[in-house]
Amino acid sequence: MASLLVVRGAGLGKSSEHAVHDVTGSDGDIHPFLRVARSSTANMVFNSPELKGRFTRWFDHNDNGKAEFDEVRDYLRRFKPNISPNAVAAFIRRRDADGNGMIDFIPEYVEDLTTPDFTLEAANEWFQLQDTNDDGYVSEFKSLYNQ
Repeated sequence: MASLLVVRGAGLGKSSEHAVHDVTGSDGDIHPFLRVARSSTANMVFNSPELKGRFTRWFDHNDNGKAEFDEVRDYLRRFKPNISPNAVAAFIRRRDADGNGMIDFIPEYVEDLTTPDFTLEAANEWFQLQDTNDDGYVSEFKSLYNQ
């Protein structure tokens, strides 16, 4: 299956784009070049003081490089004050690649911001966070980046 993916670097000062052809191999696995491109982007973004500052300001209040449960819960409460512990745990679990129960700045947070996620699970997560009164509607859009 041939496909085209455009990867944009985040937090690099200026946008960098790389087109990657044949994203998946015949076995359905991600093409090795994409893994390298993703890893390279994460390493470049790691050196971004702006991104590290956001992570510390939004999540990592004790500045240990990890967003722990209470820190993630406090962040999510800015958007949904009545967020449940299960929703916080699910938010972490979707990003927690190494299974340590936290969102590490590198690679998990950086990868979450630099890797598009167009899954139904991601859309549902966004909707649940924006549906602040749990009525099944999003009545007001609040930009995560303007706070």
